[in-house]
Amino acid sequence: GAEKLSFFLDFTDRSTSVLFGDGAGAVVLEASDADGGLLASELGTDGSQAGILCVRHSGTEDNVAASTRHGVYMEGQSVFRLAVEAMGDASARV
Repeated sequence: GAEKLSFFLDFTDRSTSVLFGDGAGAVVLEASDADGGLLASELGTDGSQAGILCVRHSGTEDNVAASTRHGVYMEGQSVFRLAVEAMGDASARV
């Protein structure tokens, strides 16, 4: 997968611009009889708190142009608390 958040970043807002950027990644797995390998994984989503970290009005229906684009919105303390809780829960599950 890939994402391009730099389009939405306001580089004068250090509360978000230093945290986000563009990225891409891929994984290739193959079966193996050897010891080791992938021991556990955990994936999940929770959209119930989507409003605390988002790009508001970013859909194609809004016809966002570079001159009028909306930036990343983040409630930093709320995001931090949610992330700490979610990572702790995920760690306990694996």
